[in-house]
This record gives sequence, C-alpha cells and structure tokens, in this order.
Amino acid sequence: MSRGLKSSSLPEGAEEALRSPAYDFLDKFTFPPYALPTIFQQWIRLMGENGMVYDNGYAARESVCEFVYDNYEKLMRRNPRGFPREKKTENYSSLSYTGYVLGSIALVVAIAAAICLYIWRDHKVIKNSQLDVLIAMIAGYILAGLSAVLHAVVETTDDVCTLQQWTLRLCYCLEFIPIMIKISSINKLGREARLFRKVQIDSKRFKKQLAFAI
Repeated sequence: MSRGLKSSSLPEGAEEALRSPAYDFLDKFTFPPYALPTIFQQWIRLMGENGMVYDNGYAARESVCEFVYDNYEKLMRRNPRGFPREKKTENYSSLSYTGYVLGSIALVVAIAAAICLYIWRDHKVIKNSQLDVLIAMIAGYILAGLSAVLHAVVETTDDVCTLQQWTLRLCYCLEFIPIMIKISSINKLGREARLFRKVQIDSKRFKKQLAFAI
C-alpha cells in the first residue's frame, strides 16, 4: 500500500469528518477469485481490438473500470460505514414562519409605540419620563423586532448574518443602557437631595453617555 495514499487519506491531526476512507477501504478490500482473470481477459481483448490506441495503459484502465461498473453493487457493500457521505437538509419551515410572524408583530408594535410617542411627545407624562430615554428604548425595540425577523431566515448569507448580530447587539444596548443611565441619574438626585444640593439633569450628557456606551 502506498505511503503517499496513507498520508493523504489519514493526515495527522485532521478531523474525522475530513479524513478519507480510501486507505481503510483498500487495506481491507480483497478481489474475488474471478476478478483478476476477468480483468486480464478484458485487457487482452481491448488490446487486440484497438491496437496502438490503448498502447499507453488505457486498455488496463478501461478493463478495471468496466469491472467496477459491472460489480458496482457488490463493491458498494464493502464501503466503510457512513460513506458515501450524504448531505441532509433539515426542514425548519415551521420555526421560520413562527419567527417571521412573532418578529413582525414585535416590529409593528414597536413602530406603533414610536408613532404614539411622537403624537403625545408634549404631554407631561412623556416629558417627565424623559423623551430621549423613551426614543432610545423604542429604537431598541424596533431593532429587536427586525433582528427576530432576520434570525428567522433559513438560507442566510454573509450580509444577513452580519445584520443579525448587529441588530441584536444594538437592540440590547438601546434597551438597557438608557435604563442604567436613568437609574444612575435617580441615584444622583437622591444623593444630592440628602445633602440639600440643587441638581440639573442635562439631556446632552445622556446622549453622549449613550453614544459612548454603544
């Protein structure tokens, strides 16, 4: 058995899925008693029929190929387990449709909330809740719905995978960081109130903190 075949079929450190079964197959394979006489007879017949056309070893190759073709089913029974490999595709259509529906619902609700926020932006409740904080959080909810729709795509591309990761991470940033900044501001108000100091909340500072965190 050739050392080159062994080294190419069984490379050191290669994963099991990348290793070729050729060496193990040939090492365990034995020709049936009638095989060699049949191949030689075919070889001689081809040499006699075609003469110099098969002078470069083509007759030998064709005789072996014809033997393999005639005994294909018998030879396939000797294949190592798991070969020839088959590519199986799983059907995720139901999960995909569910992801599309839920992601679309979340996206529509988030957009509706953004529209309501714009309409009622001058209300006292909205102003007291800090409009910038609510805008950032609703933007995060919109990206969360978009990310859910993108994650429902079964046959992805590099662009889709990139958008999946970016929308997912940005939605978490826009949802949680404003809450953390707001809690920090509330703690600051409480701390300064105990010391009877006046505190002024700057909206520009919130935008800078949010941009820096993202």
